[in-house]
Amino acid sequence: MSSDQTTDLVKMVNQISINAPTQCREEAIQFVAQHLTKFWAREMKRQIKEYAISDGEALSSISLQAVKIL
Repeated sequence: MSSDQTTDLVKMVNQISINAPTQCREEAIQFVAQHLTKFWAREMKRQIKEYAISDGEALSSISLQAVKIL
């Protein structure tokens, strides 16, 4: 990972994925994507998208799919 900030963003999005209020994978992906869209600053979304494209290894599968939706 490129920076401490990116590491923090990855931890946050993975935590959101873990705590998604649903058992259905597709609903969890949509929930996470909506949360990021509503509550994350533009720069945070840019950084997590950049990370997902360049590496993405530390993102959970739900987090990665949600970031791809952004």
